[in-house]
Parts: sequence; structure tokens; C-alpha cells
Amino acid sequence: MSAPGKESDATGISDEALIEELAQKIVEKKLDAMAVFCIEAARPLSFIAGQAMIFLGPLVQAVFPMRDYKRYAALLEDRRSLELLVKKIRDSSHAGKDGSVPKDVDD
Repeated sequence: MSAPGKESDATGISDEALIEELAQKIVEKKLDAMAVFCIEAARPLSFIAGQAMIFLGPLVQAVFPMRDYKRYAALLEDRRSLELLVKKIRDSSHAGKDGSVPKDVDD
């Protein structure tokens, strides 16, 4: 498992960029509060959820093709990635509300 921010795929997109992209999509769909709540609530089960994604991968990808499915599963297993995702969601959410990027958000 690589630490967030390191490249781990042939696409050249770093894990941190993948997390940033996911956070932007969540905020654009106005699911930021629900996503943070779900991530925080499910954090103790993140490893099991990542393993379930890997197990169900062939079935899910047959129905919903996703280019980075395995990378999302690997990131879900790493709690540091979840912390970074929550931070990126909060930063993006606050930036969208007042037009500026916060220096530090402590909730």
C-alpha cells in the first residue's frame, strides 16, 4: 500500500490527485456533509470495506466500468487516505461557500 500522494498506476495520476478528484465530485453533487458523516462512521470498517470492494470488483466492473476501481479500493483500506479525503472535502466545501481556500479547518 502506498502512502497518499505517491503514484501507483500507469496513468501517472497520484493517489492524492485521485482523492482530490473524488472530493471535488462529492462537493459538486452537494453530498459533502453526508460523505464526511459516512466516512467518519465507517472508518473502523474501512479495511473490510476495501476488501469487499476487491472481492466484488469483477461483478461491479461488469455493470459499472470504472477506470480506477482497484485504486479506490486500495485507498479505502488506508485510514490516512480517508483522513485526507475528509480534509479535501471540507476544504472544497468551504472554498465553494466563500470563494476562498481555508488555511486550516478544525472541526
